[in-house]
Amino acid sequence: MLVENLYFCNICQKSTKDAPKTIFVQGILEGEIIHICTSCIPTLVHGGGKGVLNNKELKEIVKK
Repeated sequence: MLVENLYFCNICQKSTKDAPKTIFVQGILEGEIIHICTSCIPTLVHGGGKGVLNNKELKEIVKK
């Protein structure tokens, strides 16, 4: 998810502020653009998409 020029992983919530050299892959979840860091790709593939937060859920976590 992109918020104020920072990318957040929709699985682990890692941001480009925390890890500026992180590579993110863009995807679509329920019609929304999401971003997943390359460290979480195995979780996405082997978990069948379980654990992926939609942007609304991620925004609630990021605000805290």
